[in-house]
Amino acid sequence: MNPLKRILNLFCAPGELFAHLQEKPDWFIPFLVVAVFSVAAFAVVYPIYTDFQYEVLDQMVEDGKLNEEQAVGAYQSLESPVRMVFEFASRPVVLLLVILLQALFLYLGSNMLGGDGTFKRGLAVVSYSNLVFVLGAIVNTILVFLKRDIMVGLNLSKVLPADMADAGGFLQIIYKILGHFDVFQIWALVLMSIGVSITMNLSRNKGYGLVFTLWGIWIAVSIVLSEVFSGFIVA
Repeated sequence: MNPLKRILNLFCAPGELFAHLQEKPDWFIPFLVVAVFSVAAFAVVYPIYTDFQYEVLDQMVEDGKLNEEQAVGAYQSLESPVRMVFEFASRPVVLLLVILLQALFLYLGSNMLGGDGTFKRGLAVVSYSNLVFVLGAIVNTILVFLKRDIMVGLNLSKVLPADMADAGGFLQIIYKILGHFDVFQIWALVLMSIGVSITMNLSRNKGYGLVFTLWGIWIAVSIVLSEVFSGFIVA
């Protein structure tokens, strides 16, 4: 099965793809495709992203959260070429670290549940499932251009009032939880569950249970981290 057919089978015949990956797991080509599209999509929306960061800094200055010296340093940092290079270069690196970590947990979890998974199979399942985010990047880039808003998306938090993001307490936690329920994220998780079941010889229920339990743990961890490091976005 050539690389193009493997990619197409993810959307047309995922069972056939994952059966192939059970015998011949590969991961680099789908990782490369997702990494390239991620950087390309970011490059397209970068001017809007930069404007958003300026707006955030302006609001922080207006609210008195930054003094004059801190504000000058922050604005200079935004305009630094080094920062721009880091913004682009870090994306494929972070993507690689994330899929390695996901593959590790799928490998460990599947064996704990009685499967016969390998780390390489887990890596293949995660890498191919992430191809869904290529479509997500295309759709979200179009939405960003239409709305001129870097925070647009297709997650469930968008049906709630925007001020809930800063409401604090229980309402803010609900907003953050729903922010993880993105159309493409759920699609990728479903494919990952099917892939784990097939490649690691688990029942379908155990495959779904493993993937969605790990996702739930990640949501909880990301919310805690976002509260501890409130100046950073964890998603």
